[in-house]
Amino acid sequence: MPGLTVLFMTSDSWISKVIRWFTKGRVSHVAIGMEVLGAPMVLHATVGGVQMWTRTRALNGEILVAEYRIMPDITDGVKAGFEHLGDKYDYFGLFGYIFVLAGRWLKQKWTNPLASSHAWVCSEFVAHCDSENKLPEWHKYADSGTDPEDLLDACEASPDFERIVGGPVQARQKPFSLF
Repeated sequence: MPGLTVLFMTSDSWISKVIRWFTKGRVSHVAIGMEVLGAPMVLHATVGGVQMWTRTRALNGEILVAEYRIMPDITDGVKAGFEHLGDKYDYFGLFGYIFVLAGRWLKQKWTNPLASSHAWVCSEFVAHCDSENKLPEWHKYADSGTDPEDLLDACEASPDFERIVGGPVQARQKPFSLF
């Protein structure tokens, strides 16, 4: 599985706006990109659970903010991620991020009290695909307290990732209006 990438996306949907507002982020979704039998595919946790979609379907209605080639070989971790295809999406855990973000605002590290051990949000799933810890930048994000913006920050700061899509991206923004 050469050429694994990590895609960072956003959209104009209300849930994307809410995620970006709470995280003060530029992105609201993250996924692993790859080729399967020559077809560009995306592995991610989304509404409905952990799924593999064509890249075209995954980007439909989305804005691709950035894409990075993952330089270390995390193929085995991504293969292990295939075992989670069909796992549920962590809807309750998504709401639990309010506690994590409140802790950040108070300069505390709080875990997500609503996170499920049997369901995923996108950022947890992508970080879990480095199950062999080949990306030290992602080690601190392997728990239930990460968001897509955390992973984007790590990719921007590390030589383990090569930016292949997107221009300069500004740092986390101040909260903006949802409307």
